[in-house]
Order: sequence, then C-alpha cells, then structure tokens
Amino acid sequence: METIIELRDGEKPENKKKFIDLLSNAEDFIWLTNWYFKAEHIEVLTECLKKSQKVNEMRLILLIPASVADLNKLKEEFDLLQKQFSKISIKIKLIPRKLKQTLHDRYYYTKNQAWNFIEIDTLLIGQRATISQLKSEEFEKNVNQDFLRLWTDEKSFDMFEQWVELYDAVKIRQENLEKTYEDTKKRQKNANKQQTTFYVYKTINGVTIEGKDRVLIEIDEAIKELRTLEPGKSDGTSYIGFCNMSTNESLQFLRKSDDEWYGEVPIDSTEEWEGYAYKVFGTWDEMQKTLKSFFSEEPYRVLLPWKITRFKKWMPEISKRKEEQKRKEIFKGLE
Repeated sequence: METIIELRDGEKPENKKKFIDLLSNAEDFIWLTNWYFKAEHIEVLTECLKKSQKVNEMRLILLIPASVADLNKLKEEFDLLQKQFSKISIKIKLIPRKLKQTLHDRYYYTKNQAWNFIEIDTLLIGQRATISQLKSEEFEKNVNQDFLRLWTDEKSFDMFEQWVELYDAVKIRQENLEKTYEDTKKRQKNANKQQTTFYVYKTINGVTIEGKDRVLIEIDEAIKELRTLEPGKSDGTSYIGFCNMSTNESLQFLRKSDDEWYGEVPIDSTEEWEGYAYKVFGTWDEMQKTLKSFFSEEPYRVLLPWKITRFKKWMPEISKRKEEQKRKEIFKGLE
C-alpha cells in the first residue's frame, strides 16, 4: 500500500477516490482529528463507511462550532449518521480552540497505522495536498500524544453524552460575544464620523507594494487580495497588511495552511516596530469577517479570541525587509 498519497490541484474526482479508498481500507477503527468540520463533510465519511468492510468504531475530534445554529446542524447530521450505521460505534468529541492550539496538524489513525492528514474541506475544494503515513514504530506514541491526550482532556465535550453542557456553553459564549460586539460597535460608530481611507502593503506571487507607496484600497479589493495569499510560506514571499490612515492601525495576515490563517495587529506599527502585537488563528470565513469589520471601523477584535504576544521584527513593512530568516522564526513560533 502507498505510504504517500498526493492530491492534485483541480482533480476533485480523483482526489476524492484516493481519500475514500484510504479510509475504507481501515481495519477495526477510524480515528480522525479534523478541526474545521462542516455538516456537509459527513457525506464523504458516509461513503467511506459504506465501502468499508472491517470498521467497528469511528471517533472524531472537532473544534466546537462558533454558533448554536452550526452546533445544532452538526448534531442533526451525526444523529442521522449513527442511525444509518447502527452497527458501528460513532463517537464525537468537540474541543475548544485553545486546546486545539496545542496540536496544529490533522491525523488519521487505524489499526497499526498513523497518517498525517488533511482537512476534509481541502479535499472538497480540490486543493493540492499530501497525505503521508507516519513511522509504524511510533504508532503508539503518536496515538497517545496526538489523539488520546485531546480525547480524554477535561475541556473536551462528548457530543452525545454531554449535549446539554455543550449546547449551554456555546449559547453563553455566542450571547456574550454578540453583546460585546454590539456595544462596542455602537460606541465606536459614534466616535468615528469621518470617512477613513486604507492602504495596502504586501508581497504576493512576487509582487511587492510597500507601505510608503500609500496604495489606497477598498474592502472588496482587499478581500480579493487576501484570498490570493499562498499557504505555508515561511520565507517572506507571501504576506499582506492593511493600514487605517486615520489611526495608523495595521491588520496583517499570513496563510499558514489551506484553511488556517494567522492575523496580527502590531501595537506600535512604527517604521522600526519591535515589541508586542495581538495575534489570532482562524478560518477564511473568520478572517474575512474580521477584515470587513476592520474596514468598517467596527470592533473587529471581539470576533475571535485574540492574544497579546511579543515578537521581534518580521513583517517587511514594519522591519524594512530584514533578513529572510525573520519569516522562518515567526512560523516556528506559530507551531
């Protein structure tokens, strides 16, 4: 059996077949970590279970959804999956984002096999990716450190056995965020009456625009530019930032992987900036909402759990293009 599976850009049917073949050949169990899981991804898992002959158990570790609506939809779909495959033990654990930050990679486990895996969404949108089998002699170590540790953590929720607690936790968090967002939005809207302009600085696909050029940009074009960021670039060749010309506040981005983005707000964005910043990880949808709020001069940092951190110079706009090693240092710091 192949130990490296290549998924090619634009080859959706072929990629899907490779994915299903891999999981359907599982023996005894399928254990997956898949952070940004959506209800529509269950269709792929259904095809895998239909084709499988030797699976008795499936366990999934997912991130807790941001809203009650998303949580309810996920629960409905998994209830149907349980009924459809009543002879297979299907268990779901949902973990908070903070716990997930201790493990960025995704994994797939079956009997005596551990694989470095992908987001199912990567498969469905037809992006380039590699699935690779890990060393068999480290199987037990990988399972214990990268799966069972999260599965047994007291902060995780069993979707079926702890549904009430899980639902209440998501509802309270959503209500608090919405209240904070609306209150802050009203205050800031009253404080900012004048029209604000923004400029872009970036290096994407070999094209560089420096902050000193003051290239103005509006929100629709900003979203298009952000979407073009290449994932996994640690050498300074793909980044983008936007600056509010009234406040001199900057919001800048890296794309860590296919649907995992890194956002940063330097606390002091001077030419020689070095010190502290707010940072956050999120999906494309979350970063898009954040950017829209930033351009609307709304409270964008209430949408995600931002943290304050200390960094050395890394963004070429801020550091005047210091050595390329700075980009490797920041990506190493994100792991």
